[in-house]
Amino acid sequence: MKYVLLFVIAIVLIRIDKIIELGEKGYMMFQSEPSQDRLKGIGDSPVIVRSETNVRLTPRQQYLSFMDGFRVTPDLAYREQAMELFRAHPQMFSDKHDKNLEARIYAWRDLVVQNSEELPLFLLDLMNILKGENKITITRFFSLVMDLNIDMFMSSYPRTKDPACAPVTMIETAVPPEERLPELYERLGILEEFLAREKLPADKKLYGNLCLNTLKIYLEKEGAAAPPTVEATPVEAPAIPAQPEAGATP
Repeated sequence: MKYVLLFVIAIVLIRIDKIIELGEKGYMMFQSEPSQDRLKGIGDSPVIVRSETNVRLTPRQQYLSFMDGFRVTPDLAYREQAMELFRAHPQMFSDKHDKNLEARIYAWRDLVVQNSEELPLFLLDLMNILKGENKITITRFFSLVMDLNIDMFMSSYPRTKDPACAPVTMIETAVPPEERLPELYERLGILEEFLAREKLPADKKLYGNLCLNTLKIYLEKEGAAAPPTVEATPVEAPAIPAQPEAGATP
């Protein structure tokens, strides 16, 4: 009789659990329906669509991006991609001075010191495609190449067929006016040392002399054939007081 009673109690508890479970399911369904209604009233969730015009770079911006990549990794791939892009969009740079382009060029200063093989080739590409003030920017940068790496300059710039060696008289625009002549005289010494090398190839010696003569003529026009020297001002020796003769009473 005891076991029968326990069995009956167990069945009752199981049914109570079932009733509670059904009640919870019904409550959840009741709660979900208003939620669905509210969502339907709001409408579909907004979808953010990013306009292609906001993320797509212009050809000019892409070209500057290639130049940034070249500064970090001066490989042939960046130079080829840049030239291919320019062929497709030859009007991306005008003849007006482009400050962003100039900044990218002078960011390659370290590549000159590192003697990057691809750098002078990229510069020559730019000389061929740019015009006006932007082309002058490349020519001016070649003057920096001359100061930092004369061998790179003499191996690359003569390919431009410039009969006057224009970079030799140019100085970076950031250099103050009072420092221009000292910079040019230092360049004069660099050229003289280069030409004094033994077994210098004839073509490099010829162009080196061209650059040297152009620079000398320019310095003569500036009114100084040699670096200014400071004459020493004679300093008079201080007067030495006369010593009394021996035996003389003071």
